[in-house]
Amino acid sequence: MSDALLTFVWYPILVLVLFCAVLHLLLVSPWLPWNPRPQLWWKKTDYLWLFLTCFSILGYAYASQRSYAEIAWESNFKQLFNAEQRLNEMADSLVGRLCGNVARRTEFSPPNFDEIVAQTKLACEHSLKMKAAVSTVLERRSRAVSSTFEPPAELTDRVHLSDQSLVRDAYREVVRRQDDDAGLRKLKDKGAGELLLLFWAPYMLAFAFALRITRATADVLFERGRN
Repeated sequence: MSDALLTFVWYPILVLVLFCAVLHLLLVSPWLPWNPRPQLWWKKTDYLWLFLTCFSILGYAYASQRSYAEIAWESNFKQLFNAEQRLNEMADSLVGRLCGNVARRTEFSPPNFDEIVAQTKLACEHSLKMKAAVSTVLERRSRAVSSTFEPPAELTDRVHLSDQSLVRDAYREVVRRQDDDAGLRKLKDKGAGELLLLFWAPYMLAFAFALRITRATADVLFERGRN
């Protein structure tokens, strides 16, 4: 049996039975040596059990929110880990492909060889900037400047632009999932007051129900006394 089932179901049921027994024994038992509480006193208990019920509902809402945040955070964290790995591999591959080859002019070189070399060099420099930005965001120190992922105007080679746009898209996915991770962590990690309310919510609800059941018993006894 899971701890959550014990905490939020079976323990509160046991507390409800215990509170009902104690309240009936102390307040409405026909074997009491003193008279039962007056009916007006019982009506005032409505404020207490309604107050406890409202706070217990709020505690259950916190518990539901926390449970959702934990599930969503675990799912997002796995996807974030995969996205970061994919981004790092893409950035390394891009730098290796653009900066690893040194072109030399030969008799078979095309007429626009110098232009191709210049474009490749420019793409290499830009990919190195992107790699630095990727390293920064993977270490979660800060966000890279968005202009780093905008290709320079001089870069017109469509192959280079296509490769770098893939890295840029992967980078944006990582940033988005990191933002989601931070937001879900805040929902998952409740404050001390919220955790306290979350823990006591089932027992407050059990006491509120026990008080209302005891009040109903007292009403029945009052009606019998009138008749």
